[in-house]
Amino acid sequence: MKKVTRFFLMTAIALGLVACNKDEAPKSGNNGDGDVWASFTIALPANSGLRAEAGNVDDAKAKDTYVGTKDEQKVNNVRIVLYDDGGIAAYSFDYAISTDGQADFSGDGLANNSPKSKSKFVTKAEKVVKKDYKALVLLNANAAILSATSRGNNLVEFEKVVETTPEDLMKSGVFMSNAKGLVKVDGNSNLKENANDAESSPVNVKVDRAVAKVFLGAKNLDVKHGAQFKDIKWTLDVTNKKTYWMRRFAKVHTALDTFVPETADDNIERYSRYAMDPNFTDHPAHPNSDGDFNYLTGTLDDANDKLKETGFEDQKGIYVLENTMDAAAQYNSVTTRVVLRGLYIPKDFEEQDVKANGWYSYKGFKMKKATFDGFLQKVKDQNNGNDIDGTPVGFAADVKKILDEDPNFSFTDKSFVKYNLKFYKNGICYYYNIYIRHFSDEQSSKEMGYGRYGIVRNNLYKLSLGTISQPGEPEIEKPDPNVPDDPTERWVSFEVEVLPWLVREQTINL
Repeated sequence: MKKVTRFFLMTAIALGLVACNKDEAPKSGNNGDGDVWASFTIALPANSGLRAEAGNVDDAKAKDTYVGTKDEQKVNNVRIVLYDDGGIAAYSFDYAISTDGQADFSGDGLANNSPKSKSKFVTKAEKVVKKDYKALVLLNANAAILSATSRGNNLVEFEKVVETTPEDLMKSGVFMSNAKGLVKVDGNSNLKENANDAESSPVNVKVDRAVAKVFLGAKNLDVKHGAQFKDIKWTLDVTNKKTYWMRRFAKVHTALDTFVPETADDNIERYSRYAMDPNFTDHPAHPNSDGDFNYLTGTLDDANDKLKETGFEDQKGIYVLENTMDAAAQYNSVTTRVVLRGLYIPKDFEEQDVKANGWYSYKGFKMKKATFDGFLQKVKDQNNGNDIDGTPVGFAADVKKILDEDPNFSFTDKSFVKYNLKFYKNGICYYYNIYIRHFSDEQSSKEMGYGRYGIVRNNLYKLSLGTISQPGEPEIEKPDPNVPDDPTERWVSFEVEVLPWLVREQTINL
């Protein structure tokens, strides 16, 4: 009689950032076929062990890790997919494992020796055919991801470009997948003859959240020249519409201004990693900016639900999709930026008057409404565009251009910028040339150096507003595709920290 040897694959999953609830998912139709057993240990994003976890975003510094909120730690569903050498999903195992983000993992899918933890777990062993595989771990996967990774599907279905939103990737808890690509499962060393051996020696897989998170603080803001900047709110602009469900490798930082291709087994720390997104390009002339990015223009009112208050409390962060580019392509039109909105009150202007009537600026010369109205009447009375005593040089000519184009032009209905004249309705101004840094100057020091700008998943970008030296603009303008991210002039200063949630910091001076 032919002897049949059975092996077990055990999956241990260590989860450090997201937890799951107690909703149980049924096993997929794998039918327990095979002759060996496999098991995995899965770890959520967590610290490196060299530094303690930050207790909150406010206290977190660059390279710290922050565990995040309860909702950012919960796990509602777990799937592990084994792809064969042909890229076909030979097995797609769904496990009844969950946590609400506070309690330890629970469920029938846990191995008996799984640790009591809300950041790590080991799965029960599953029987598979003895051969080499590549493992994919999915936590909180939505319906589209589950469909793409069903048994029998090709890996290309999972690796395709997807158009989505952060909200869609967080409906069932924050979606997470492999942090370092597909994990090799060796048929000889990782697959075991029985379930107990598999569960005692699981394959290790670490996962990343599929989104990043940005915070803006302003508690140490210094407004120059006697002005005031109040009622500050902010949001993100030039956000990506497209992503990959799993991070794709790019280059990693190894020394100052030195970057090499990332590999699955390079053991490079998270703080040194970058990523390649679906519209990653090596040149600034982006072929489809409007199709790939969300852009803000004009003004934002208080009812805009995307506006957030400044501060580092958990609820004041904004989730965003990954957005990266090669060094030569770090241009304004493809780089995620912060848009800052607030009430700007010039020196010696009254807040009540500014809120009611706004104020005007002509080539930097600031005017209250009463002053502007007087100047405007003189221009209309003279009607030749020549300079008028007491008004800024060129003012009469530029205002006449506006009136020649539209005799009924309203100088008060809404904010505008025309012929060097700016009107800040209700005193509201915007700062929008605040492009988010990824690698710090200690990593990438040269202007337009690799990875200086961009957003990478599972990073927490902590921006601190430092100084404001002059007013911003009355309206948001769409970014210029011909302007590089490293500018020659800045009006706002920020300090940015990127936290796993890895923290990164950036100070911004405007």
